[in-house]
Amino acid sequence: MKQNYMSISFKVFRILTNINLMIIGFFLVSSLMSIAFLPSLSQGLLVMMVLGVVFIHSILSLYLQRSLLHPEIPLKENTPGGIRIMGVLAILYALYMIAGCLLFLGIRSDDAIKEMMEQLPAEQQNVSITAVKKVMNGFLTFIILHGCAVLVNCILSFFFLKKWKLRQESIAAQQQDIDTEDKQY
Repeated sequence: MKQNYMSISFKVFRILTNINLMIIGFFLVSSLMSIAFLPSLSQGLLVMMVLGVVFIHSILSLYLQRSLLHPEIPLKENTPGGIRIMGVLAILYALYMIAGCLLFLGIRSDDAIKEMMEQLPAEQQNVSITAVKKVMNGFLTFIILHGCAVLVNCILSFFFLKKWKLRQESIAAQQQDIDTEDKQY
């Protein structure tokens, strides 16, 4: 009995997983390249570990999706636990990104922006505050959307992991019934 998992929520799960994988992959490559310029290697490694959590969760979600679409392809034994652990850590990452951006939106006064611009080199200080606000709004919006995408993807992965587990239990129960019938004859 093959169930149809191509519901709208499953499609959203697949799309968000791939989007998160691309964005986090870009962030990871950028972090790897910037490690050479950081004064402390531990800072770069910490950033890569945090980003790696979301990357690993996305990879594990791909395996879950494959197993749901093709029941004959089993999940590895440690994949469900990995999805749970990495999912919780990815949720913390998403909440941190969303909260950080929302807090930063609250301190974007003209005085704070002028103070930040004074720290720039002289040739870069002639940028208008309006232009800086537009760039900041765009960047913060992108990061908030990214955090929301990670959060929704984690919630959907937990939901579909539960569906996968119920399907596995149903298959095991059917197999046990078949084995019991075989023993009776």
